[in-house]
Amino acid sequence: MISSQANCSFINRIEEILKKGDIETSLQALASEILQFEKENLKPENALCQRGLSKENHAVSRIAQVCEKGTAFHSAALADMADFQIKNYETGTGTENKPLNHQQRRRQLEDMIRILQPFEEETKDMRLPALLARLYLYRGMLYKPRGRITPARKTEALKKSLRLSEKAAREFPNKSQDAVFAWRTWAEAALELRRADRAYSIPLKELKRAASHIRAGGIAGLNDILILLTDAEQNHTEKSLKLLLKLKKKDEKKDWDRPFDLFLLKSRILFLTDRTDEADGYLEKAIQKAPWAFSDPFWDDLTDFFKRLRANGCKLWKKRAVQAHQESRKREASLTDTISLRWYWARQKDLYDLAFFAADTAEKRAKIADSLKSRPILRYQALKELGNIEGVNEILDREDEARDGRYLKNRPNLRGESKARISRKIKKSVHSISLPLSWTTIHFYLNELEGKQKGYALIFNSEDKAWKEKIFDYSELHRKFLTWQKLYLSEGTDSAADSLVDLCREIGKTMPFLFNGTLPGKGNILWIPHGFLHRLPLHAAIYKDDTVFLEKHISRYIPAWHFLARKDDTREKDKTLKKGIPPWRRFLSRIVRKADGKHLIKRLRPGDSDKFGKLGKEEWENRKGKEIPGATDEDLKASIRMNPRILTILCHGHGEILNPFKSYLELENSEMTVLDIIKSENVRLSGTRVLLGACESDMAPPTEHTIDEHLSLSTVFLSHNAGEVVAGLWKVRNDMVDGCYHEILDAGDISEALKTWQEKQIKKRKWKKNRNNKIFYQIVPFRVMGFPEILKTPDRQ
Repeated sequence: MISSQANCSFINRIEEILKKGDIETSLQALASEILQFEKENLKPENALCQRGLSKENHAVSRIAQVCEKGTAFHSAALADMADFQIKNYETGTGTENKPLNHQQRRRQLEDMIRILQPFEEETKDMRLPALLARLYLYRGMLYKPRGRITPARKTEALKKSLRLSEKAAREFPNKSQDAVFAWRTWAEAALELRRADRAYSIPLKELKRAASHIRAGGIAGLNDILILLTDAEQNHTEKSLKLLLKLKKKDEKKDWDRPFDLFLLKSRILFLTDRTDEADGYLEKAIQKAPWAFSDPFWDDLTDFFKRLRANGCKLWKKRAVQAHQESRKREASLTDTISLRWYWARQKDLYDLAFFAADTAEKRAKIADSLKSRPILRYQALKELGNIEGVNEILDREDEARDGRYLKNRPNLRGESKARISRKIKKSVHSISLPLSWTTIHFYLNELEGKQKGYALIFNSEDKAWKEKIFDYSELHRKFLTWQKLYLSEGTDSAADSLVDLCREIGKTMPFLFNGTLPGKGNILWIPHGFLHRLPLHAAIYKDDTVFLEKHISRYIPAWHFLARKDDTREKDKTLKKGIPPWRRFLSRIVRKADGKHLIKRLRPGDSDKFGKLGKEEWENRKGKEIPGATDEDLKASIRMNPRILTILCHGHGEILNPFKSYLELENSEMTVLDIIKSENVRLSGTRVLLGACESDMAPPTEHTIDEHLSLSTVFLSHNAGEVVAGLWKVRNDMVDGCYHEILDAGDISEALKTWQEKQIKKRKWKKNRNNKIFYQIVPFRVMGFPEILKTPDRQ
């Protein structure tokens, strides 16, 4: 018998002959001879290229094209090859038992699909559509949902897998090995489709038949247990339940390598038999051993189980939902990046909602709400663009494995400077009792679990240390927000002005607690929005008597609670440089002098008139008495490395709602995007006051059904430790920027100065009397992001 190595060498020599193209007339006979030789070579390990052993992938497809496609042997050869390749794919090994990386496995999968696709509709050998169904299942598993959005390619592949596996299964002899294989594929595809599409219902009749075949073939792994359990839950099949209850401890010790799945399955089985205490014990262990990959389907199954417990009135879901949330927070804290976390939580907001409902105090609910909120740090695409910094490639490779269904077993971490570089984007939070006495915080949370648009305002008054919770229906507010957004994006400022005022009135109507005495009469408000509320000028809410909220209260915003600065994140750290060692004193004093200065970046389009007359009279560190002809991205990079006291950027800005990383500042012959600013090296903005005189510089995505992410030009400066940022929620006029920023530039409390300017403008321009909504529109887009006061962390955490 010729060895497999000799076979591969023989096939490769034939391939070289085929490449020359000088034997076209004998090609058919040559291919038939090769296939006849393969038919006689009975041992699977001695297979030719039809079994995937050729080092050149296209040799397989070229020979497959010229052989006698109508023969039974041809179909059998292709089926054997596909079966061999599927086993390789499942084990992740290549032709010489070498491990395959993600790209190689994916290429192998797509090559096999391309070869078998001609047999998708018509073939006498039902093994081919059964094997193709398995390949489509694996293709479907490659595509992971992002947020609540499932890629169309995933759904399409899984539906093809369902159709082909059912078609093949009905042709195979009942309970045969081939039938078990086909029904197992069908059931796994149905379960994966249900995870991806919550609206999909598994056909119960087909599920019952699949479970029957798996019982006959024997349990081969955790997926089989899940199929039988789903059958027991959905069809109330006693045979499936009895088999599951017979699982012995030895079955639990099989090399399945997913103990969390096994414990969750055991908990579900015990719950079906009303053994609640035992079910709770296994559920607790499942959560304790939960996977580090937040994209793992375990979290989908866990959340669905919580919902089932809640619907059945079983109280143990509350304690375990809170535990699951706490475990996920531990994993978040240990990760340098939050890529997996984003992908997972974007999909599993239902788990946040469950934990939110389970929390028994407003303070606990506020913490859960904030754990979902805005993290404008590096995502997958951003890391990819960073290139070969230490540890990034490892993270990307592991994420690719997660997408391929090979979920992360160990948490990836950056090392050295790369770790510090990205970690600097994340600020640690402080406790609520750290706020100065004059401030009241309002944490918002939009909960959709009950199918209603219900919002929560969790209010903490720092004077009496008391929490209040106000619930409101935001359906009409959301509708008017969408109306305003559509007008703004399609018809411009003039058409959107009336709609904006209508929206501000709706804020007052939806949230009467802003005006009815719930809040301190003249106190300062720190807003922490959620969802589309990030896009609203909450400080400009209008009550039914035409009172505007900003007339009564000073406002500041932070995207999330953890953006509050600790003491060591402020400019006070820079001023300690004056106490340096004598040989360095001269150098340090120069840095400090620059740190106390101002920097102006200004760029107008050719032909635009300079309407920044008031700001032009200010003394700027980088002007030196001369007008700046145009600032480049290098000018801006240089300025953000100097830790100026005030950084003012006057230029055109463009917000990108769909991809906020592409929002940019228009500079001289260049654009500087959010991603460019994130990637900037050696940024020193600790405590800097940033005034963004650019349109849409505080515009964030109106997140719908995804992770709450206020990512904009303003928050990217906050992520670089800027103390406070003033920016516009929509397009702003140059003359309004000039007047407003000149008024607040050197103010001790910039939020108080902004309130005074906006209130004065409303009165001066007689908006209430004249009802000129364009005036209101031009005054209220400015808001202050950030909280620069020094906050000490109390002992109580």
